[in-house]
Amino acid sequence: MVDILETEVNTHSGNAPTDRLTQVMEVLPFIRRWLDSSAPQPSQMGAGAAQPSLSQVRIMVHLYQHGPQTMSQLAAALGISNSTATEGVTGLAQIGRVVRARSDTDRRQVVVRLTPEAEAIASDVQSRRRLILERVLSGLSASESRAFIKGVRLLAEEAQSWLESSSSQATQTHQGSPSPVS
Repeated sequence: MVDILETEVNTHSGNAPTDRLTQVMEVLPFIRRWLDSSAPQPSQMGAGAAQPSLSQVRIMVHLYQHGPQTMSQLAAALGISNSTATEGVTGLAQIGRVVRARSDTDRRQVVVRLTPEAEAIASDVQSRRRLILERVLSGLSASESRAFIKGVRLLAEEAQSWLESSSSQATQTHQGSPSPVS
């Protein structure tokens, strides 16, 4: 996989070197496929167990990392609409992976938490991702590791900023306000 990735990242049609932006753009689909492939497979779920979708696995991993959350908190953290979060959580509740309950502090809010089975699934997903990241980072020098981590953080910060900006523009447009000019 690494050899294929290096070849595809370092060359473009006609084997000419690509610029840095193109190299990053070529790597992103591999990262997405890797994240998707770390989702539990049917053979890992037990006989007759319902298979969560990739978006449901994403919800489970988030709840595993951050603990019980309201639907609004979950939607905001994942960058999805409340209705999309509700749809995913409803599916997870139907297959016994989450429990919904009224908040102790605000009875109007519903708090979502993982079942023990879902915690085990999310833990397994995290462990598999962690193994790959440890393997990658162990092959880098200290300065390369720092640069890699800095780059990933910068990408995440920019993505978060873009998502927040897109979300606020969509809200303004939906409410009838003119959207800001880019």
